[in-house]
This record gives sequence, structure tokens and C-alpha cells, in this order.
Amino acid sequence: MPSAARRRLALPLALLLAAALIAAIALARPAAEAEARPKPEFFGVVPTVVGPGDLTKMAEHGVRTLRHGLFWPAIESTPGTYDWAAYDGLFGAATEAGIRIFPTLFGTPGWVNFLAGRNQCGAICAPEGRSARDAFAAFARAAAERYGPEGDFWKPSGGGCGLPALCPYEQAPCGCTKPLPVLAWQIWNEQNSSKYYAPKPNPAAYTEIVSTVGAEIKAVDPRADIVLGGMWGPPDADAVTPTIEYLKALYAIPNAADTFDSISVHPYAPTLAGVKAQMTRVRKAVRRFGDPNVGTWVTELGWASGGPRKEGLVKTPKAQARLLTQAFDFLIKKRRAWRLRGVQWYTWRDAGPGESDCAWCPQAGLLKNGGATKRAGRAFKRIALGIR
Repeated sequence: MPSAARRRLALPLALLLAAALIAAIALARPAAEAEARPKPEFFGVVPTVVGPGDLTKMAEHGVRTLRHGLFWPAIESTPGTYDWAAYDGLFGAATEAGIRIFPTLFGTPGWVNFLAGRNQCGAICAPEGRSARDAFAAFARAAAERYGPEGDFWKPSGGGCGLPALCPYEQAPCGCTKPLPVLAWQIWNEQNSSKYYAPKPNPAAYTEIVSTVGAEIKAVDPRADIVLGGMWGPPDADAVTPTIEYLKALYAIPNAADTFDSISVHPYAPTLAGVKAQMTRVRKAVRRFGDPNVGTWVTELGWASGGPRKEGLVKTPKAQARLLTQAFDFLIKKRRAWRLRGVQWYTWRDAGPGESDCAWCPQAGLLKNGGATKRAGRAFKRIALGIR
């Protein structure tokens, strides 16, 4: 048995050790809490229109990722000539606001369809045939060379007068001090729907597109995240090829899983249970298809705060905010298990006349059309900025 003297010496030592342990826990807690929260770029939106002041307001609401179409026909209206002017403005303004662009490569120019003998399809006709895929891949490579991590858009040109030793460096086209290059590239949109992939969904042809385009992007940025187009469709969907059915056909193609890094889901459903069911089925499916480590994006998710009540996605303003909160909380908790890289709400603000192409979409925004923040917008801000 220890002596009384030893016990008296041991007591202060024990107190010192306890104090040190408490201090260590206190220091570790902020790091653990930070780890428990997603990175700021986890939270994004899908705007139908980006107007004056929108990017500043997005930043104030915690938006750090903006999913936006990179529309091929608008950039390469004639073969081999790329006009980046309109997109340079968007990338520059978004970067200034601290928002990273998540581009969706989409649309086929008329000259590509003409050469392929498919004039009847229009821009939603996916590139068909080797020459059309190669042209799409060349466009994607040019986009990566401009907006990727080593892209020209982020670099000062230097010596614009032809005398680098005498002339000051010109400012980079982005006009920014902290570049936010594209890290993830989404190839097409809702390829399981004939509304966006004409004339009809074709997993084999789409896989060829992803393989060709993805390889060109990776040649520019080997670390790029190649993302499949977002898919929606529960098992009973009749307007589209159900997501699981489409994925099954895609994964059945030899080496298809080697052509992309992430899948993308648009788990629209009238209820939270429907969202959970779609996401759970998708993740179970990729494990069953032998690709458990594939990344996941939710590149569209939303409900409206008003509109035709027969539409299942139309709710009240209060219900819209509640469903946003519940869905985001659920996805945040699942992000590690599902390798979830981001969630993007559809849409930023309510649509004006002629700005929407679906019955429930006009009031799906976080803001009213005039700019006032809705309950859902306040809910998004609390979650994205960690205000609880």
C-alpha cells in the first residue's frame, strides 16, 4: 500500500494529467466539429437565370458551387472557333463572389448534326458517331484548357506588347486574385430522358461519349472529376428510363466504370421518403454492380413553394423549407458512406415569364423572382453557413 506521502504527491500529478486531458479534448473539439461539417462547396444551386446582383446574394446565402450549362452550340457555332466571351463573364463574376462553377457540358451544334445527317433533332440530339464524339471531346478539352486548374483563363498573359522584359504583365482574363478553376465536369444532362437526350436514351452510345470526352479532359487535368449526367426516375417512372435500369445497362458495358469518377442523381420526389428511397437504391445498385467507391453528386433537388396543387413537387412555403432542411440533413449525414461530393438545389430564384419549362418549377427558388428571400432560402443559408 502506498504511503500517505506518496498519495499526496500522486494527487497533484493526477490533477495535472486530468487538466491536460481536458485541454487536449477542448483543442480537438473544434477540429472534430469542423470535420463533421461538409466543406462549403458542398452546397450549391442550379439557377435558371443569373441576373445582376444574384452572385453576391448567393454568396451571402452560403452558395459556394454553381451548376451551370456550358452550352456547346453557343461556344462553337462554327467548327474550330470557340467564343468564350459570355462564359468568361460568368466565371469571372462567380469567382469574385467566391463561387466555383460546376459545368454541365451539353448541347450539339447544328453543323455537327448536319454532318451526321440528323438535322431533325436540334441541340438535344446527343453527338452520334465517331466524328461527332471527337468534335464534342475537342470542345471539352478546349474548355478544360481554359477553365481547368492550369487554364488560360486564370493566367496572366504577360508581355502583351511583345517585350516581356520591359512591359508589365497583363492581368489574367479572370480578373481575379484567387482562381477557382473547374474541378468537376458533368457530361450531358438527364441522359435517361428523351427530353434531354434525343432521339431516345441509349446507354451504350452515352458511354462512348463519356469515354471519349472524359479522356480528353483527363489529358488536360488528370485529377478532374468526370461526372455522369444527373438522372432521375424511380422504378415506376414512365417518362424516363428508371435510373437503376439505366445504370444496370451502363455497367453491363465492358470497362464502362473506368470512364467516369462519379455518378449524379436528381432524386425528385413528392416526399422526403421518396428522396431517401431513390438515393438508397442508387448506392445499393452501384455496390451490386461492383463500383462501391464511385463518387456521388446530387446535381438537382427541389420542391416548389406554390403552383398547381396536382403537381407532387408543389408545396407551401413552410413545407418547402421543411423538406429542404430534412433532405439536406439526411444527405449530410450520408455523405461519407455514399461518397457524396455536393448537393445542388433547383433553383436559385423563382422564374419570371418564359423562364421555366415545367409546371412546378416557377416557384422552386430560394428567393422570390423579385429577390426577397423565402423561408427555404433562410433554411439553406442556416445549413450552408452552419447557423443552427
